[in-house]
Amino acid sequence: MKLLKLPEHLRRELSRPVGILVEGSDYREVAERVKNLILGRRNWCVGDIVVKSMLSIDFVPDTAIIDRRTIRETYIDTSDIEEIYARIGVIYRIYNPPGHINLEIRDLIETIYKSNKKTLILVDGEEDLLSLAIIAYGSFGDAVVYGLPGRGVVVIYIDEDIKRRALEVISLMTPVDI
Repeated sequence: MKLLKLPEHLRRELSRPVGILVEGSDYREVAERVKNLILGRRNWCVGDIVVKSMLSIDFVPDTAIIDRRTIRETYIDTSDIEEIYARIGVIYRIYNPPGHINLEIRDLIETIYKSNKKTLILVDGEEDLLSLAIIAYGSFGDAVVYGLPGRGVVVIYIDEDIKRRALEVISLMTPVDI
């Protein structure tokens, strides 16, 4: 298995929001605003709270990526999410340790595009950096949505500039074989 490890010096750069930051204290209101920003685009929602919030307004993301945790520690029950995707789509599992990108995500992204089904990716480890991989390996025009703890939700439209920046960051990551 090939992994890329994020160097410490890049962590701070990745913690700054790029794209549209949707702020608010009411999860449902934020989810409605996010929905309006991503309607009509293939969307990738990364993070348990983001996905739960979108589902709370009856919006099922095209692809949801969760790790059954919030803020890297607390386990949360995602059985409701898993039941929805088991019923209407497909569920994949991927191992992705904290601070890494499992390069198997590239093939999985391609598989998801080909299947064109609602998809849930259950991550054993941490899903945070997979949003970077989706931006790097996804298609122009797609929307990537992820939570920014304590701030809100970020919406990124994949365009040439953001894809180039994501690929630059990935090129600076350290390859690791396990």
